[in-house]
Amino acid sequence: KGKKLELVVQEDDVNSYLRFGLHYDLLYKSAVLLNYNHKKLLTQNDELSLDVGIGDKIRYDFQYFVDNGLLPSYGVKSRYNTFNNDFLYDADLINVRYADFTNSFFLQTTMDKKFAIGVGVEQKKIEIKSSNVLSNGQETFFDDSNYINTYAFLKLDTYNKEMFPTKGFYADVGLKWFVWSDRNDKLSRLVPDSEPFQQFSQAGGTLGFATTFYNKLTFQYTSQAGYTLGDKTSLMFNYRLGGYNQNYINNFKPFYGYETGVLSDQSFLKSEFNFRYQVIEKHYASFIANYARVDEDVFSDPNLFKNTKSGYALGYSVETFLGPVELKYTWSPDHKEKYWLFNLGFWF
Repeated sequence: KGKKLELVVQEDDVNSYLRFGLHYDLLYKSAVLLNYNHKKLLTQNDELSLDVGIGDKIRYDFQYFVDNGLLPSYGVKSRYNTFNNDFLYDADLINVRYADFTNSFFLQTTMDKKFAIGVGVEQKKIEIKSSNVLSNGQETFFDDSNYINTYAFLKLDTYNKEMFPTKGFYADVGLKWFVWSDRNDKLSRLVPDSEPFQQFSQAGGTLGFATTFYNKLTFQYTSQAGYTLGDKTSLMFNYRLGGYNQNYINNFKPFYGYETGVLSDQSFLKSEFNFRYQVIEKHYASFIANYARVDEDVFSDPNLFKNTKSGYALGYSVETFLGPVELKYTWSPDHKEKYWLFNLGFWF
């Protein structure tokens, strides 16, 4: 005799929630994290998200998105970041304050919440200044300009976990075309010898996959590339490799064995090999090797491995209710410096 199964599905009435957390890393230092999320604010398929970091470096990330699936979806984003970092200036490293305020509007189509393709327009206000280099007793500005760019992107994410994935694929590739800036008018008054703005484009992205052997040992490979087309004087948008952060903005990219952003030029190629062993549940030991070439044009020389930089890391990570807690020791055979890296909490 056949049986009948009846399922009663009741939709959750809770459409908004507020969450708190803690975070610490060597770039942004300590912060209290606040996340507010609200679904069905204006329509049945929209979502508002706001992340705020309050601490040594105040920052926020806002997004409102209307998800229509395969039909055109749309959204707006806004963020503000500020941090201190060493920049190369006249063959010397100087400390600068880097501030970025970005707003964008985008259209995209999504399939199964794993694949997205879209286009958008973006406005950036970038301010870079230093008190290490003084002009008439005042801080020196390297940039204090607005930029407008259009962009296109394609994203695929089948990783089974956001942190410490054990299987899946990842792709995030895109193209940006910087079409306008007030740099020529504004910065000329602050820095008479500043480089004028000319239109340029940048193409690049990230490809990766993860696979696991014997349910314990995970191999995760990540490849990244970036290339500047057009004007070769857009130094403020150079690719900058170094450090370990997973919350970098603009063209800053992680690279173990070097400090944040010290490898800088118009293009780069990078590969990272991550071997991660699950010691016990939610505890991981890892060995990471990464290699990169950073040059004005990495494709101008047929030998892609020329002047390759390398770095390595040994680490231990634990998943907690506050997010990952990670301690890593990193080094590079290219120089004598060694670094201890520490992260507490979810990356934002």
